[in-house]
Amino acid sequence: MSPVRPVILVADDDRALCDLLREFLEEEGYAVVCAGTGQAALAIIEAGDPDLLLLDWRLSGLDGAEVCRRARALAPPGGRRLPIVVASAFGDAERAAALGAGADEYVAKPFELDALLAVIARYLPAPRA
Repeated sequence: MSPVRPVILVADDDRALCDLLREFLEEEGYAVVCAGTGQAALAIIEAGDPDLLLLDWRLSGLDGAEVCRRARALAPPGGRRLPIVVASAFGDAERAAALGAGADEYVAKPFELDALLAVIARYLPAPRA
């Protein structure tokens, strides 16, 4: 039986970034699912698959704020809280808005991949090879 790998949902409309993050995080032992829209991300969250959401703040359609609020509303009372890490290139105003919408962390784009791993490690156990 193979070990269960933590699942990271990357919600970002930049396909190249999704592909890069998938490759990097899978090499680190995580399972990765990408969603290019807020609606797609919420559908995956509703299915109960992800262990952490890495969320672009400026998604088209449902933006990061709305995805964050809806994801928080989906959590059952007393249930597991989905860690949400918001990524954006737009600074302190968006950091405050993201945290106010229910995000657990904010990382500024462009970010160093090792720094992102350190943030993820605060919320997920280290994957087992």
